[in-house]
Amino acid sequence: MPRLPRFVPPGKPMVITMRCFQSRFLLRPSDRVNALIKGVIARAQLLYGMTIHDVVVMSNHVHLYLCPRDHEQLEAFQRFVGSNLSKEIGAEISWEGGIFRGRYSSVPVTDEEKAQVERLTYLLAHGVKEGLVPRPQDWPGVSGVKELMKAKMRIRGGKWIDRSGLYRARRAWEANQRSKNRRVRHQEPQRIDYTHSLDIVLSPIPCWQGFTREQFRRSIEALLESIQEQYAHLIAQVPEDWKKRILRRDPHPRPEKTKRSRRPLCHAASRQARFECWEQYHAWVSSYIQASERLRSGVREALKEFPAGCHLPRLNAEVRKALEAPS
Repeated sequence: MPRLPRFVPPGKPMVITMRCFQSRFLLRPSDRVNALIKGVIARAQLLYGMTIHDVVVMSNHVHLYLCPRDHEQLEAFQRFVGSNLSKEIGAEISWEGGIFRGRYSSVPVTDEEKAQVERLTYLLAHGVKEGLVPRPQDWPGVSGVKELMKAKMRIRGGKWIDRSGLYRARRAWEANQRSKNRRVRHQEPQRIDYTHSLDIVLSPIPCWQGFTREQFRRSIEALLESIQEQYAHLIAQVPEDWKKRILRRDPHPRPEKTKRSRRPLCHAASRQARFECWEQYHAWVSSYIQASERLRSGVREALKEFPAGCHLPRLNAEVRKALEAPS
């Protein structure tokens, strides 16, 4: 059976995970890397109108808590983020090729308040639950903890480089004969002229949409206090030079041990909600397989039978020619 497309329920919050190649620390925090990561995510949000609830970027993986309208918006957003992060960060750390391993992982979150809060707590706990920092807000990489705890729903400091505009400007400058004159050499377009400051705009999780700013701030503080209590044994073991260890780590070597866990079908707080998600998924898969088999048989009407949230399967040349032929 061909590999199935991702199950993206429309309008549902999702947790997206992007892992670095061979779990290398290619996203190691630094002022320059943090600014580039924020700029790429902010630019993608500006282009595709993605709703973002939280962001956390560790040294070897990225978590995005999103609420996409449909699978097309999600894939366009992730395609932009993945490709541009590979270009910008790769150039910064002298890494050739993509920095991410395979496809991104997407897991929907149910409508239950407990499930949505648990996912937000999981993202906020990054850095602490690994025993790297004493508090979630101390993580030196990109994270929305500081903004969320102050109810300031904007992650500032992103830098987006308009490389297409810079390329066109330099080509035009080179084509201009006057630019060869040394007296106007200073007019050559510079990268700083095409670097824009962008912010990532955060939104409350769906179950907290009606909260006031003070209610939201207190809820986040309660989550941070629970994190401090839950991981107190790891916080006590954090070395005094924790920040130097994180910032000075070589991003290129492959780590000896990496954490691997099975990806769930959905994040749910109750057995009933998880069962309903499984039923919805299996019904979606069944309709996709049936429509796919009919399409591969050359039935043109099968194009309208595919469920929402999927792409058409790969077709061989004979089937494509039969479908493209006038009826």
